[in-house]
Amino acid sequence: MVITGYAGMLLPPERIILTSRCQECGSERYSFKSPGVEVNPSTWDGTDFFRAWPLPNFIFLSDRAAKALLRNHFSGFSLTCPEHFESEGMGPGSLRDLFGEDEHQQ
Repeated sequence: MVITGYAGMLLPPERIILTSRCQECGSERYSFKSPGVEVNPSTWDGTDFFRAWPLPNFIFLSDRAAKALLRNHFSGFSLTCPEHFESEGMGPGSLRDLFGEDEHQQ
């Protein structure tokens, strides 16, 4: 499955804290304060499967997609509401790996 949907930056920004950044590879680590984060409706493109910054390696789902997966008894995944998302030290990984050598420097 290729995920092309995008929701921009998770909200609210004051709950997303950059804790470290590698000067060599651009890898960033974030902490998320309770009570979690929300998808920004003004920057979300409305797709059912999408990514959001600063967690582009996570796949976010619309309520409609989540209900369809559960209703049809699909397996091999876990769902967590973004409002309940809390973590220490997660991030997108190396920006060089995500965007390539030239783009990660911008």
